[in-house]
Amino acid sequence: MLLLLVAPALAGVYSQLTAAPAVVWAGADYSAAEIYVPETFTDPNEKFYFAPGGGLLDVVRRFKDPQEAFKLLTEDWNTMLQNTMFKEFEEVLQRNLVADLPTPAGQTIHKDPYFYSNYEAKTHPSAFTRETVVGLVKKYKLKEKEGIGLAFVVERLSADDKEGCVWPTFFDIKKKEVIETEQMCEKPGGGEFRNRWLRPVTSVSQNVLKELKDDAK
Repeated sequence: MLLLLVAPALAGVYSQLTAAPAVVWAGADYSAAEIYVPETFTDPNEKFYFAPGGGLLDVVRRFKDPQEAFKLLTEDWNTMLQNTMFKEFEEVLQRNLVADLPTPAGQTIHKDPYFYSNYEAKTHPSAFTRETVVGLVKKYKLKEKEGIGLAFVVERLSADDKEGCVWPTFFDIKKKEVIETEQMCEKPGGGEFRNRWLRPVTSVSQNVLKELKDDAK
C-alpha cells in the first residue's frame, strides 16, 4: 500500500491550530477499521504474536469473544495513545489539548465483524477514501462546540500486509468539516497484540508532530 506524505496537506495547519478557540483530541476512531489478524481470541492454541505472561494467557482470560476483544482493545488503544502523545502535541502547539471522547473507545462505534481472517487481506483491497473520513467526522458527537478537532481515523491493520494505515484528520468542530486529512501507513511492532497494533498509530502521531514542527518554522 502506498505511503502518502502529509507535508503538502499539513502546510498552514499549525497557524490554524494556534489561532483556534480550542484544539480538541477526538480520539482514535476504529469504527470503520478492517483488522486482519490470525487470532480469533477464542482458541488457546493460537499463539501468533503472543508472548508468555504478556499475551495469550491474558487475552484468553480477558476476552470472552471477538466483540469483547474489540471493545477492550479500542479502549486500551485510546487510553495509551492519549497518555503517550498528549504532552508532545501540547509542547509543539504551546497550548493545552482538550480531550473530548464520548466513550473510553473514543468515537468508535462497535461493529460486526470485528476482525477478519488474515488471509483475506490480499483479496480485499481497501475502499477507504477521503470521503470515508468526511462521512465519519460528520457523525462525531462532541461536547466542545468550537475549535479544531484532531482524530486518528484507523483504516486498516493487516498482519499479512505488515502495516497499519491511519488518516490523521483535522476538522472544524462547529461545521464538522474536514480541514485536512491524509493516509499514512506504518509498520506494526511489539511483543503482544495490543502493543503491536498500537505501534502504527503512535508512529503516525510522530509523523504528524514532525510535520507540525516543520510548519511552525
